[in-house]
Amino acid sequence: MEGRLIENLCGCKDKKQVKAYCQKCKVYICSDCHVTKHYEHDPEIIDLAEKCTRFLADYQKLSRSASLMADRRQVHIRDESIEHIVEELKARVLKEKETLQKDINKTTDVTVKYMMEGPLIQEFIRKKAELADKSDDPLLKIKAELAAACKQLLHDISENKYESADKLISAEKLKEYEDEIRKLTSASVKDLDFIQEIHKLKQTSVKYTYDPMAVLNMIKVDTQIKKPNRVIQFDRERNALNIYNIDTQKTVVTTVNSGFMIPFRFMSIEICNNVYLNGGDNDHGQFFKSHFLYDELRGTLLPRANMLEARSRHALVGIEEKQCVYAIGGESSEGVLRSCEVYDIKEDVWRPAAKLNEARCGHATCLISGKTIYAICGWNQDYLGSVECLELGADKKWETVKLSKKHNSLRPLQAPGLCVLKESEVLIFGGYKEGEELSKESHVLDVKALTVVKGKELADTEAFISSEVKKVGDKIYAFGYAKAGIHVYDIAKEEWSHIAQEKM
Repeated sequence: MEGRLIENLCGCKDKKQVKAYCQKCKVYICSDCHVTKHYEHDPEIIDLAEKCTRFLADYQKLSRSASLMADRRQVHIRDESIEHIVEELKARVLKEKETLQKDINKTTDVTVKYMMEGPLIQEFIRKKAELADKSDDPLLKIKAELAAACKQLLHDISENKYESADKLISAEKLKEYEDEIRKLTSASVKDLDFIQEIHKLKQTSVKYTYDPMAVLNMIKVDTQIKKPNRVIQFDRERNALNIYNIDTQKTVVTTVNSGFMIPFRFMSIEICNNVYLNGGDNDHGQFFKSHFLYDELRGTLLPRANMLEARSRHALVGIEEKQCVYAIGGESSEGVLRSCEVYDIKEDVWRPAAKLNEARCGHATCLISGKTIYAICGWNQDYLGSVECLELGADKKWETVKLSKKHNSLRPLQAPGLCVLKESEVLIFGGYKEGEELSKESHVLDVKALTVVKGKELADTEAFISSEVKKVGDKIYAFGYAKAGIHVYDIAKEEWSHIAQEKM
């Protein structure tokens, strides 16, 4: 890219840090210049932070590819040493056979056992380890280069040095590294010749297959790159994910490249730097147990362990410290549910959890103080205004929260937004009220005083179904469902605003 840049500052009179690059004018610009001087060039404006973060993701993906393949290659002996060791093993096995000629069957059994369990195999493993340690694997060099580039890029981005970061990485360089990794990993097949020779010595029929390129498909979703402040919402009509960047105030739409079509009334959650989507139903009355991890690098839904029970219109609560997700209530072909289950992210398994006191779907949930889950409002043959809570721990049960009769402004709702204001206060906002009418009311629930008081009304009526709500600093952000757009609540000013967007 062309354009003069001194200490990453814009050339305007305010000398602010650059945030973008105008391809038409060939100049780096700050946010103010983007809006005031270059707004007509918007299609040709490059957001440097997004571009550098995207390149960083690709670099780190290739770095892990190189690391995985280098580790796999080091497990095997280098090509030039395999033949020698195999011949040595053959000779020693034949020598053992010669000493046991009296009983052929016993000879084979004893020899194989000796080879696989005795000192011979131990010596082989020792030699194998020595050769692996001495190997000068090109993949390790690539891994080191990529790691160094990633480290430098992270440093540049942290200091807003987008110009230097932009020059450090290019699409051509990424392609060069990817081609080299594929070339080197294809050579790993030769290392399997030794394993096949061992199987011949055992005189057994053993099928052994290995596809080095499959390792690239097993690379886990990147959780190392810190995601920007954002809220997300899956769009089932377009089979896409809407990502609203709170810092840039822009919405990015990414297509879900998967054969699986997002169903009705599913639920999604972002936890441990990853996004999950599960459940839902379709026009034929079919409910789903399906559970997916969204791979942001590839834009695909990766299947994970199914839920124990099919459900839609349920609620999800994530607990970062325990790396788990609770699926609470919902609706199935059996009717509205009391059942709950918990997903262990590390083990990729679902387990039963304590049942709700009252079956409910279309409700909202939150976690307070990292130890108590609250389920609020919902629907069960009628709109619900009740609240219940579950203290986390073994043998704990859901308890109905008895709200004050004098100080309770909460009316029956379903699909409201929900966010913890502080340790004991929860903000409840929007949703559908009786008659399927959208609401713009908000309420503050004090879980210690057991009171609910009215809060400031939203800028517009809205419901929040399968929509993420996030508190960043002193503001709360939520994706609208019925009318689209972002609803923002300024906690200090106690004011709602609405950032209008086209229907996604």
